[in-house]
Amino acid sequence: MNTMDTSSSSERNVPKSQVRSMQKWIITSTEPPKILRNCPKCGGVQKFVCSGNFRVNANGRNIDVWLIYKCEECDSTWNMTVLSRVKPEQIEKSLYTAFAKNDAETARKYAFDKSLLAKNHAITDCSELRYALEKQMIDDGSNTVELVCEYDIGLRLDKVISEGLGISRAHAKTLLEQNNLSPKTRVFGTITVKELIFNEIRNQIHENYSSEEQTTSDSDVTALSTERISGR
Repeated sequence: MNTMDTSSSSERNVPKSQVRSMQKWIITSTEPPKILRNCPKCGGVQKFVCSGNFRVNANGRNIDVWLIYKCEECDSTWNMTVLSRVKPEQIEKSLYTAFAKNDAETARKYAFDKSLLAKNHAITDCSELRYALEKQMIDDGSNTVELVCEYDIGLRLDKVISEGLGISRAHAKTLLEQNNLSPKTRVFGTITVKELIFNEIRNQIHENYSSEEQTTSDSDVTALSTERISGR
């Protein structure tokens, strides 16, 4: 796991008694899940990667749209159906433009669409999925950690807590169980973890403060800081 710490020095030097904030952890996948399917050229099951490109075909008064995937090994393509035999007037102009211009965010949205993937009998593989974790500290006195992940990328809660705090999986599991949360919980949507996890963060900040032997006035405490962690 590669870590880049951009937290302000004032946050790291805050006395334990002054740390009463809410941390918001935003987890973002940096790539869509791969698709496992048989490749006719390779002669077996391979991983297909989302190309980010759409194929749009007009057949009379009907329009078909596919999202194109490519085999990692041979570049053979598989088209995942996005829209089938849809009348032009049923497609919003902005969406049609996004298809035509291969809009990256639109491709990402459909690549994560579980309902669409299921309709296409697509088997997803998130085992190598890379993601970024951004921490925001907001001075609201709630002493909670709020984890936000827009898409289900197969991340377990204990893994995120372990990597986010820089502690062992066993330690993260213990903290979660003390919070009456299952370590196996998939991180998706919004999950709020209270006192015990935040206390771990507070203790770490306090240890940094003590080791550096510095003092900070209340005016030096910042209300917002970010730290980005990349992993998979």
